[in-house]
Amino acid sequence: MEKRLLILFLGINSLLSAQVPTAGLSAYYPFNGNTNDYVGTRHGVPVGTAQYGTDRFGMANGCYDVVDNTNYIDLPADTWIYGDYSVSAWVKVKQQMPFPRVYDFSNGYMVNNVAGEISHSGSGHGGPAMGYSASSSSESSYFSFNTLSLNTWHHLVFISNGTQMSVYVDNVLDGMVIGNHIPENIYRTQNKIGGSNAPLNDDTKAFIDDFRLYDRAINEEEVGELFNEPNITTGVHETEKAIADLACIQILLQTNCRLILLRA
Repeated sequence: MEKRLLILFLGINSLLSAQVPTAGLSAYYPFNGNTNDYVGTRHGVPVGTAQYGTDRFGMANGCYDVVDNTNYIDLPADTWIYGDYSVSAWVKVKQQMPFPRVYDFSNGYMVNNVAGEISHSGSGHGGPAMGYSASSSSESSYFSFNTLSLNTWHHLVFISNGTQMSVYVDNVLDGMVIGNHIPENIYRTQNKIGGSNAPLNDDTKAFIDDFRLYDRAINEEEVGELFNEPNITTGVHETEKAIADLACIQILLQTNCRLILLRA
């Protein structure tokens, strides 16, 4: 009995141990048929009709389908991002659009605005970008000219480390810039994945998957771990099953303890 319990505990630990970085992970949205936060309780709320697509592993309803700025994910009001942070997400662009967002946390356009974009171009043919705007006259940003190809899954990582902003595309550093500002510790009320807070309601037309937010700057090795994340489609369900099994074992152990006490 003890040997079997040890094996099961080891199996649970291997499932729960990180195949990707978990230190500082403050929110995680795998979009497996829902918009729930798998780390905490800051669950997303679909705006418009929730739509899902096939993820990069071929799993149906395994990613979120953002149609336009009437169909994105609304996140609850919170501080969300301040100081150092990292955002990791997979995107599959369906159509090149002007200034499509991966994320947009703010109190309005250019008001304590922290954003990551699929393209920083009015024509939609620019590359990924990230920025922070305390106000319209106080802004730091990085943007690339390397346009993401259509209908292909790409891994984007946005990292803010002090005043340095870095963007990785498919495990390669796309570029970086040293800015003048860092995101302040401010309560933000307009927070979106795949949505925009800009006046023109910039549309995003892309699939988004495995959105992770870290409250620290992850390193290059961790970027690679995220990029090379294995297919955890089965692992998610197995982990849930393992947790349920663990609960059952705890009940059995408690029962055995009671029996031992009664025998004593």
